[in-house]
Amino acid sequence: MFKDFEVEYAGKVTCLSDYVGKGQYVLVDFWASWCNPCRAEIPNLIAIYNKYREKGLVVLGVAAWDQP
Repeated sequence: MFKDFEVEYAGKVTCLSDYVGKGQYVLVDFWASWCNPCRAEIPNLIAIYNKYREKGLVVLGVAAWDQP
């Protein structure tokens, strides 16, 4: 089970449920541009995606801001 949520970017609303349950693995990464450990993790996420994308891995990045 998962808690569905939605985000809006460039006028388009996307939900986690758009990806979950579609026969693929979904990794959700919450990050912020001001978070140095978050930014340092990006090369690892790219490597994981490149290694497993053909097996159905999707990586979703959700940027978090200071204000909701």
